[in-house]
Amino acid sequence: MFLKTKTFQLCFAVVLGIVVIMLPRPEGTKFKITGDNNQLLLASISRHFTLTPTEKPNVKEYVVEALQPKGPESTAQYLKDTAVELKLKGVAVDYVDGLSPKAKRFLAVLVVLIVL
Repeated sequence: MFLKTKTFQLCFAVVLGIVVIMLPRPEGTKFKITGDNNQLLLASISRHFTLTPTEKPNVKEYVVEALQPKGPESTAQYLKDTAVELKLKGVAVDYVDGLSPKAKRFLAVLVVLIVL
């Protein structure tokens, strides 16, 4: 009888959502960098990342891939911090593979809604 109460079901759904948030997020190894026209960021991170060839060359964006996927220098946060250190304005780092933080939050909310 206790398992059928709305309070228990709501608490169970919220706990599952918290568990999803607490799980480690797969970062991915490829990142798309836009707004770095002179590729100054690429020159700075070339020890940890390599340029991935694209189908159509575009001057405004390029894709880099981590050389050591599990290293601390292979994250999107490292790329963003390096862009800030270089004082590059308008540079955006997007995920090509992996799960972005926004997508992970959406997944947690989705789990809660499905359970409810």
